[in-house]
Amino acid sequence: MVKPFRFVYETPMIQAQKASRAETLFAFFERVLPLAQVDPAVLQALNIRGGLGKAAEWMDIPTEALVSPEEYAQAQQQQADAAAEAQQTAIAREQAQAFQSVARGVSSLQKDGQPLGGGGYLQQFLNGGM
Repeated sequence: MVKPFRFVYETPMIQAQKASRAETLFAFFERVLPLAQVDPAVLQALNIRGGLGKAAEWMDIPTEALVSPEEYAQAQQQQADAAAEAQQTAIAREQAQAFQSVARGVSSLQKDGQPLGGGGYLQQFLNGGM
């Protein structure tokens, strides 16, 4: 299928106005960034990707230079999945270390000949003593 051609002539004045819009947008982002360092929730109020898309349009940047919204969403999802997996791995590692520590403690008590039943250190600890 052949795409229809679209010819647009923009006067130098229109080009300057578009460039001015892009500069204004970038200046706005520069002013907001210090606020975001104090309160990262500020960034949630901005559509940064949409703003960059508009700036690219105003600056006559080809659409191929930007990823599509679908590609962007996919990349964001992959990052979120990787972060969740890393967090789960860290939690599992901490739990494994805690279990190993308890196992070493129990093994140490058994080697010292301490009973694990009534009256032993472990039993006292479990009962809130020690």
